[in-house]
Amino acid sequence: MKLPPERPSAVGPKYLEQNCIPKNMEYLSKKVKTFLSKDANEVARKLHFESYYIQQDQRNVMVMMDLTRALQPYFPLTKCYLFGSRTFGTASFESDIDIFTDLENNYCGRKGNTAKLDPRKSVQLIAALLERNPLWRILCVTTSARIPLLQVIHKSCNLKCDISFTSGLAHCNSSLLNYLFDLQPNCRALVCYIKNWNSDSSLTGYAIALMAVFFFQCYNLLPSVHRLQNDLRAARNIDDWNAGFTTHTLTQLGIPPCTVPISTLTKQFFAFYGDQGPNFSLETDVVCPFLGRCGIKKSMFHATDASEIPKEMHRLRSYTCEHKNDPNRLNLFAYDRPFVIQDPFELCHNVAKGLNECQAAKYLRKFHQCSIFQPSLNDL
Repeated sequence: MKLPPERPSAVGPKYLEQNCIPKNMEYLSKKVKTFLSKDANEVARKLHFESYYIQQDQRNVMVMMDLTRALQPYFPLTKCYLFGSRTFGTASFESDIDIFTDLENNYCGRKGNTAKLDPRKSVQLIAALLERNPLWRILCVTTSARIPLLQVIHKSCNLKCDISFTSGLAHCNSSLLNYLFDLQPNCRALVCYIKNWNSDSSLTGYAIALMAVFFFQCYNLLPSVHRLQNDLRAARNIDDWNAGFTTHTLTQLGIPPCTVPISTLTKQFFAFYGDQGPNFSLETDVVCPFLGRCGIKKSMFHATDASEIPKEMHRLRSYTCEHKNDPNRLNLFAYDRPFVIQDPFELCHNVAKGLNECQAAKYLRKFHQCSIFQPSLNDL
Protein backbone atom coordinates (compact mmCIF):
# COMPACT_ATOMS: atom_id res chain seq x y z
CA MET A 1 0.00 0.00 0.00
CA LYS A 2 1.34 3.40 -0.97
CA LEU A 3 1.59 5.78 1.97
CA PRO A 4 0.33 9.32 1.56
CA PRO A 5 3.06 11.95 1.34
CA GLU A 6 4.02 13.59 4.60
CA ARG A 7 2.92 17.12 5.18
CA PRO A 8 5.85 19.50 5.17
CA SER A 9 6.80 20.63 8.64
CA ALA A 10 6.13 24.25 9.46
CA VAL A 11 9.07 26.52 8.89
CA GLY A 12 10.13 28.16 12.11
CA PRO A 13 10.90 31.86 12.48
CA LYS A 14 14.04 32.99 10.68
CA TYR A 15 16.20 36.08 10.76
CA LEU A 16 15.10 37.17 14.22
CA GLU A 17 18.42 37.03 16.07
CA GLN A 18 21.61 39.06 15.94
CA ASN A 19 24.16 37.64 13.46
CA CYS A 20 21.44 35.69 11.63
CA ILE A 21 22.64 37.09 8.30
CA PRO A 22 26.01 35.68 7.16
CA LYS A 23 28.76 38.26 6.99
CA ASN A 24 29.66 39.48 3.52
CA MET A 25 33.36 40.19 3.01
CA GLU A 26 33.15 42.08 -0.28
CA TYR A 27 34.84 45.46 -0.42
CA LEU A 28 33.30 48.53 -1.94
CA SER A 29 33.46 48.50 -5.72
CA LYS A 30 35.39 51.14 -7.61
CA LYS A 31 32.08 52.50 -8.89
CA VAL A 32 30.73 53.01 -5.36
CA LYS A 33 33.98 54.57 -4.15
CA THR A 34 33.96 56.97 -7.08
CA PHE A 35 30.37 57.94 -6.29
CA LEU A 36 31.14 58.45 -2.58
CA SER A 37 34.22 60.53 -3.35
CA LYS A 38 32.12 63.18 -5.09
CA ASP A 39 30.76 66.15 -3.16
CA ALA A 40 27.57 64.67 -1.68
CA ASN A 41 25.98 68.10 -1.30
CA GLU A 42 26.50 68.91 -4.98
CA VAL A 43 25.39 65.44 -6.14
CA ALA A 44 22.22 65.63 -4.03
CA ARG A 45 21.50 69.17 -5.26
CA LYS A 46 21.65 68.08 -8.91
CA LEU A 47 19.58 64.93 -8.31
CA HIS A 48 17.05 66.91 -6.28
CA PHE A 49 16.67 69.45 -9.09
CA GLU A 50 16.23 66.65 -11.65
CA SER A 51 13.55 65.01 -9.49
CA TYR A 52 11.70 68.32 -9.08
CA TYR A 53 11.71 68.78 -12.87
CA ILE A 54 10.27 65.28 -13.34
CA GLN A 55 7.66 65.88 -10.63
CA GLN A 56 6.43 68.93 -12.57
CA ASP A 57 6.56 67.19 -15.98
CA GLN A 58 3.22 67.79 -17.73
CA ARG A 59 3.51 64.43 -19.43
CA ASN A 60 2.64 62.78 -16.11
CA VAL A 61 -0.83 64.34 -16.21
CA MET A 62 -1.12 63.85 -19.98
CA VAL A 63 -0.58 60.08 -19.69
CA MET A 64 -3.07 59.85 -16.81
CA MET A 65 -5.73 61.79 -18.72
CA ASP A 66 -5.21 59.74 -21.90
CA LEU A 67 -5.68 56.56 -19.86
CA THR A 68 -8.87 57.93 -18.30
CA ARG A 69 -10.29 58.86 -21.72
CA ALA A 70 -9.40 55.42 -23.12
CA LEU A 71 -11.31 53.59 -20.37
CA GLN A 72 -14.32 55.78 -19.60
CA PRO A 73 -16.35 54.58 -22.64
CA TYR A 74 -16.24 51.08 -21.12
CA PHE A 75 -16.14 52.04 -17.41
CA PRO A 76 -17.89 55.43 -16.99
CA LEU A 77 -16.82 55.75 -13.33
CA THR A 78 -13.12 55.50 -14.17
CA LYS A 79 -10.79 57.77 -12.20
CA CYS A 80 -7.00 57.62 -12.37
CA TYR A 81 -4.52 58.66 -9.68
CA LEU A 82 -0.80 59.23 -10.05
CA PHE A 83 1.46 57.81 -7.35
CA GLY A 84 5.09 56.77 -6.91
CA SER A 85 8.40 58.62 -7.11
CA ARG A 86 7.23 61.04 -9.81
CA THR A 87 4.61 62.40 -7.41
CA PHE A 88 6.70 62.72 -4.24
CA GLY A 89 9.75 64.10 -5.98
CA THR A 90 12.49 61.44 -5.95
CA ALA A 91 12.26 60.18 -9.55
CA SER A 92 14.97 59.99 -12.18
CA PHE A 93 14.48 60.36 -15.93
CA GLU A 94 14.26 56.55 -16.17
CA SER A 95 11.44 56.28 -13.61
CA ASP A 96 8.11 54.80 -14.70
CA ILE A 97 4.78 56.55 -14.28
CA ASP A 98 2.66 54.76 -11.67
CA ILE A 99 -1.13 55.03 -11.97
CA PHE A 100 -3.85 53.55 -9.80
CA THR A 101 -6.95 53.11 -11.96
CA ASP A 102 -10.26 53.08 -10.12
CA LEU A 103 -12.78 51.47 -12.45
CA GLU A 104 -15.77 51.03 -10.13
CA ASN A 105 -15.39 53.31 -7.11
CA ASN A 106 -13.02 50.88 -5.43
CA TYR A 107 -10.53 53.44 -4.10
CA CYS A 108 -11.36 52.32 -0.56
CA GLY A 109 -10.87 48.65 -1.39
CA ARG A 110 -13.02 45.65 -2.06
CA LYS A 111 -13.44 44.05 1.33
CA GLY A 112 -17.01 42.80 1.74
CA ASN A 113 -17.97 43.67 -1.84
CA THR A 114 -17.70 40.69 -4.19
CA ALA A 115 -19.59 42.43 -7.00
CA LYS A 116 -16.63 44.56 -8.01
CA LEU A 117 -14.22 43.45 -10.68
CA ASP A 118 -11.26 41.47 -9.31
CA PRO A 119 -7.87 43.22 -9.83
CA ARG A 120 -6.50 40.21 -11.75
CA LYS A 121 -9.44 40.25 -14.13
CA SER A 122 -9.09 44.04 -14.40
CA VAL A 123 -5.48 43.70 -15.57
CA GLN A 124 -6.43 41.23 -18.29
CA LEU A 125 -9.51 43.15 -19.39
CA ILE A 126 -7.80 46.55 -19.60
CA ALA A 127 -4.83 44.99 -21.42
CA ALA A 128 -7.22 43.72 -24.09
CA LEU A 129 -8.85 47.17 -24.39
CA LEU A 130 -5.57 49.11 -24.60
CA GLU A 131 -4.14 46.63 -27.09
CA ARG A 132 -6.69 47.96 -29.60
CA ASN A 133 -5.83 51.60 -28.81
CA PRO A 134 -3.12 53.15 -31.03
CA LEU A 135 -1.78 55.28 -28.14
CA TRP A 136 -0.65 52.28 -26.10
CA ARG A 137 1.66 49.31 -26.39
CA ILE A 138 1.37 46.41 -23.94
CA LEU A 139 4.64 45.34 -22.30
CA CYS A 140 3.65 42.89 -19.57
CA VAL A 141 0.56 41.53 -17.85
CA THR A 142 1.24 40.32 -14.29
CA THR A 143 -1.64 38.64 -12.48
CA SER A 144 0.17 36.39 -9.97
CA ALA A 145 1.87 39.14 -7.94
CA ARG A 146 0.52 40.51 -4.67
CA ILE A 147 -0.52 43.63 -6.60
CA PRO A 148 -1.58 42.63 -10.14
CA LEU A 149 0.05 44.98 -12.63
CA LEU A 150 -0.27 46.05 -16.24
CA GLN A 151 2.87 47.53 -17.81
CA VAL A 152 2.41 49.63 -20.94
CA ILE A 153 4.14 52.24 -23.08
CA HIS A 154 2.44 55.53 -23.87
CA LYS A 155 3.64 55.88 -27.45
CA SER A 156 3.41 59.62 -28.03
CA CYS A 157 5.13 60.45 -24.73
CA ASN A 158 7.46 57.43 -24.98
CA LEU A 159 6.98 56.73 -21.29
CA LYS A 160 6.61 53.43 -19.49
CA CYS A 161 3.57 53.21 -17.27
CA ASP A 162 2.69 50.75 -14.48
CA ILE A 163 -1.08 50.48 -13.98
CA SER A 164 -2.63 48.89 -10.88
CA PHE A 165 -6.28 48.32 -9.92
CA THR A 166 -6.31 47.10 -6.31
CA SER A 167 -7.04 50.14 -4.08
CA GLY A 168 -5.97 53.67 -3.31
CA LEU A 169 -3.40 52.69 -0.67
CA ALA A 170 -0.41 53.37 -2.93
CA HIS A 171 -1.81 56.79 -3.79
CA CYS A 172 -2.22 57.57 -0.07
CA ASN A 173 1.33 56.36 0.62
CA SER A 174 2.65 58.74 -2.02
CA SER A 175 0.65 61.62 -0.55
CA LEU A 176 2.14 60.84 2.86
CA LEU A 177 5.71 60.82 1.53
CA ASN A 178 5.16 64.04 -0.39
CA TYR A 179 3.86 65.71 2.78
CA LEU A 180 6.80 64.46 4.89
CA PHE A 181 9.35 65.46 2.25
CA ASP A 182 7.77 68.92 2.02
CA LEU A 183 8.16 69.20 5.81
CA GLN A 184 11.86 68.31 5.59
CA PRO A 185 13.20 68.82 2.04
CA ASN A 186 16.59 67.47 3.14
CA CYS A 187 14.91 64.08 3.58
CA ARG A 188 13.78 64.16 -0.05
CA ALA A 189 17.33 65.13 -1.14
CA LEU A 190 18.75 62.29 0.95
CA VAL A 191 16.44 59.79 -0.80
CA CYS A 192 17.54 61.11 -4.22
CA TYR A 193 21.17 60.58 -3.20
CA ILE A 194 20.69 57.08 -1.73
CA LYS A 195 18.65 55.94 -4.73
CA ASN A 196 21.52 56.94 -7.02
CA TRP A 197 23.99 55.18 -4.72
CA ASN A 198 21.77 52.08 -4.84
CA SER A 199 22.78 51.18 -8.39
CA ASP A 200 22.03 47.45 -8.10
CA SER A 201 18.37 48.28 -7.25
CA SER A 202 17.82 45.33 -4.89
CA LEU A 203 15.98 47.71 -2.58
CA THR A 204 13.12 49.55 -4.25
CA GLY A 205 12.94 53.32 -4.29
CA TYR A 206 9.88 53.11 -2.04
CA ALA A 207 11.81 51.04 0.52
CA ILE A 208 14.65 53.56 0.51
CA ALA A 209 12.16 56.40 1.00
CA LEU A 210 10.70 54.65 4.07
CA MET A 211 14.19 54.01 5.45
CA ALA A 212 15.03 57.71 5.10
CA VAL A 213 11.76 58.74 6.78
CA PHE A 214 12.38 56.31 9.67
CA PHE A 215 15.95 57.59 10.03
CA PHE A 216 14.63 61.17 10.34
CA GLN A 217 11.93 60.04 12.79
CA CYS A 218 14.49 58.38 15.07
CA TYR A 219 16.33 61.72 15.26
CA ASN A 220 13.01 63.50 16.05
CA LEU A 221 13.07 65.34 12.73
CA LEU A 222 9.78 63.89 11.41
CA PRO A 223 6.58 62.80 13.19
CA SER A 224 5.46 59.20 13.38
CA VAL A 225 2.47 58.21 11.24
CA HIS A 226 0.71 57.12 14.43
CA ARG A 227 0.97 60.69 15.72
CA LEU A 228 -0.43 62.03 12.45
CA GLN A 229 -3.40 59.68 12.84
CA ASN A 230 -4.32 60.70 16.39
CA ASP A 231 -7.06 62.99 15.05
CA LEU A 232 -9.83 60.55 14.14
CA ARG A 233 -11.39 63.15 11.83
CA ALA A 234 -8.50 62.53 9.43
CA ALA A 235 -9.15 58.78 9.22
CA ARG A 236 -9.48 57.26 5.76
CA ASN A 237 -10.30 53.57 5.85
CA ILE A 238 -9.12 51.39 2.97
CA ASP A 239 -10.02 47.76 3.61
CA ASP A 240 -8.44 46.97 7.01
CA TRP A 241 -6.17 50.03 7.20
CA ASN A 242 -6.26 53.70 8.09
CA ALA A 243 -4.58 55.65 5.28
CA GLY A 244 -5.53 59.10 6.54
CA PHE A 245 -3.28 61.62 8.30
CA THR A 246 -3.21 65.21 9.45
CA THR A 247 -0.93 67.69 7.68
CA HIS A 248 0.44 69.86 10.49
CA THR A 249 3.38 72.19 9.99
CA LEU A 250 6.76 71.73 11.69
CA THR A 251 5.84 74.55 14.08
CA GLN A 252 2.58 72.85 15.03
CA LEU A 253 4.46 69.57 15.51
CA GLY A 254 7.20 71.22 17.57
CA ILE A 255 9.91 69.88 15.23
CA PRO A 256 12.86 72.02 14.07
CA PRO A 257 13.73 72.26 10.37
CA CYS A 258 16.66 70.05 9.36
CA THR A 259 19.56 72.19 8.16
CA VAL A 260 22.18 69.43 8.36
CA PRO A 261 24.19 69.15 5.09
CA ILE A 262 23.49 66.10 2.93
CA SER A 263 27.15 65.08 3.29
CA THR A 264 26.55 64.66 7.03
CA LEU A 265 23.13 63.07 6.61
CA THR A 266 24.45 60.40 4.23
CA LYS A 267 27.26 59.47 6.62
CA GLN A 268 24.79 59.18 9.50
CA PHE A 269 22.29 57.25 7.35
CA PHE A 270 24.95 54.64 6.45
CA ALA A 271 26.10 54.43 10.07
CA PHE A 272 22.53 54.10 11.38
CA TYR A 273 21.76 51.12 9.14
CA GLY A 274 25.25 49.60 9.04
CA ASP A 275 26.56 49.61 12.60
CA GLN A 276 24.02 47.09 14.02
CA GLY A 277 24.31 48.71 17.44
CA PRO A 278 22.19 48.34 20.59
CA ASN A 279 19.58 50.91 19.53
CA PHE A 280 18.79 49.56 16.07
CA SER A 281 19.77 46.56 13.99
CA LEU A 282 18.47 45.69 10.53
CA GLU A 283 18.92 42.03 11.47
CA THR A 284 16.59 42.02 14.45
CA ASP A 285 14.52 45.21 14.22
CA VAL A 286 11.73 46.58 12.07
CA VAL A 287 12.02 49.80 10.08
CA CYS A 288 8.72 51.16 11.36
CA PRO A 289 7.63 54.59 10.07
CA PHE A 290 4.21 54.01 11.68
CA LEU A 291 5.67 54.30 15.20
CA GLY A 292 8.81 56.17 14.16
CA ARG A 293 11.03 54.82 16.91
CA CYS A 294 13.69 52.18 17.49
CA GLY A 295 13.03 49.05 19.52
CA ILE A 296 10.31 47.41 17.39
CA LYS A 297 11.61 43.84 17.15
CA LYS A 298 10.77 41.30 14.45
CA SER A 299 10.07 38.76 17.22
CA MET A 300 7.10 40.84 18.41
CA PHE A 301 5.14 39.65 15.38
CA HIS A 302 5.72 35.90 15.82
CA ALA A 303 2.89 34.98 18.20
CA THR A 304 -0.31 33.99 16.36
CA ASP A 305 -2.42 35.59 19.11
CA ALA A 306 -0.78 38.95 18.30
CA SER A 307 -0.23 39.58 22.02
CA GLU A 308 3.26 41.04 21.58
CA ILE A 309 2.44 43.38 18.70
CA PRO A 310 2.65 47.01 19.94
CA LYS A 311 -0.73 48.15 21.21
CA GLU A 312 -0.70 51.15 18.86
CA MET A 313 -0.93 48.67 15.96
CA HIS A 314 -4.41 47.56 16.97
CA ARG A 315 -5.46 47.14 13.34
CA LEU A 316 -2.55 44.77 12.72
CA ARG A 317 -3.43 42.86 15.89
CA SER A 318 -6.96 42.30 14.58
CA TYR A 319 -5.68 41.46 11.11
CA THR A 320 -3.16 38.93 12.48
CA CYS A 321 -5.80 37.10 14.51
CA GLU A 322 -8.20 37.11 11.56
CA HIS A 323 -5.56 35.63 9.20
CA LYS A 324 -3.75 33.25 11.58
CA ASN A 325 -4.97 30.22 9.59
CA ASP A 326 -4.74 31.86 6.17
CA PRO A 327 -2.96 29.46 3.75
CA ASN A 328 -2.03 32.33 1.42
CA ARG A 329 1.30 33.66 2.67
CA LEU A 330 0.89 36.78 0.52
CA ASN A 331 -1.71 37.91 3.06
CA LEU A 332 0.61 37.51 6.08
CA PHE A 333 3.16 39.92 7.53
CA ALA A 334 6.59 38.68 6.38
CA TYR A 335 8.33 39.55 9.66
CA ASP A 336 10.80 36.65 9.38
CA ARG A 337 12.77 38.04 6.43
CA PRO A 338 16.35 39.36 6.38
CA PHE A 339 15.08 42.98 6.32
CA VAL A 340 11.67 44.14 7.52
CA ILE A 341 10.53 47.57 6.29
CA GLN A 342 6.92 47.98 7.35
CA ASP A 343 4.49 49.91 5.19
CA PRO A 344 3.22 52.92 7.21
CA PHE A 345 -0.46 52.24 6.41
CA GLU A 346 -0.78 48.59 5.34
CA LEU A 347 0.95 47.29 8.45
CA CYS A 348 0.86 43.66 7.28
CA HIS A 349 3.14 44.50 4.34
CA ASN A 350 6.94 44.18 4.49
CA VAL A 351 8.08 46.17 1.45
CA ALA A 352 11.53 44.49 1.60
CA LYS A 353 10.31 40.89 1.82
CA GLY A 354 11.71 40.09 -1.64
CA LEU A 355 15.27 40.80 -0.50
CA ASN A 356 17.16 37.52 -0.04
CA GLU A 357 19.87 36.65 2.46
CA CYS A 358 22.76 37.27 0.08
CA GLN A 359 21.45 40.70 -0.93
CA ALA A 360 20.82 41.65 2.71
CA ALA A 361 24.38 40.65 3.66
CA LYS A 362 25.78 42.86 0.89
CA TYR A 363 23.71 45.81 2.08
CA LEU A 364 24.85 45.42 5.69
CA ARG A 365 28.45 45.38 4.50
CA LYS A 366 27.96 48.36 2.16
CA PHE A 367 26.18 50.47 4.78
CA HIS A 368 29.00 49.85 7.25
CA GLN A 369 31.80 50.42 4.77
CA CYS A 370 30.23 53.56 3.33
CA SER A 371 29.94 55.13 6.78
CA ILE A 372 33.67 54.52 7.26
CA PHE A 373 34.74 55.46 3.74
CA GLN A 374 33.17 58.92 3.80
CA PRO A 375 35.18 61.75 5.38
CA SER A 376 34.72 62.17 9.12
CA LEU A 377 31.94 64.70 9.79
CA ASN A 378 30.06 65.98 12.80
CA ASP A 379 27.16 63.93 14.11
CA LEU A 380 23.59 65.13 13.87
